[in-house]
Amino acid sequence: LHLKILSQFITASRKAKMEELTKARCHSVAVLLENVTDMGNENAVARTMDALGFHYLHRLSHQTSQARSSVIRKKPPTRTDAGSKKWLTMSSWNTIAECMHHVRTNGFKIASACPHTGTSIYDIDVNQKLVFAFG
Repeated sequence: LHLKILSQFITASRKAKMEELTKARCHSVAVLLENVTDMGNENAVARTMDALGFHYLHRLSHQTSQARSSVIRKKPPTRTDAGSKKWLTMSSWNTIAECMHHVRTNGFKIASACPHTGTSIYDIDVNQKLVFAFG
């Protein structure tokens, strides 16, 4: 959609490069952020995802929007944040159940840091669709 709008303002070679990069994005790795209270952290994750070519960002908040707005630190986008999020597909969820249903229905496995499981990050099969959960 963005390329359709931009195509009237950019050269054909620039459009071709953007299409090439869009096709090369990684659709087998996603990130899930749970109860982020500092938008600066979310913006940093979005920039990193964009730089790595990851496409899907899931945001999970168990709190009501009113409760969340009272604890969240809003950070206005800076110049470095300006374009990152528009290239990601972002989904917001209110319950872990709806988020996990969506993720699993789309064939993703969930990876999260759990210190007492005894499973190393090096044991994760990276040849499958993965959602890395942070929060």
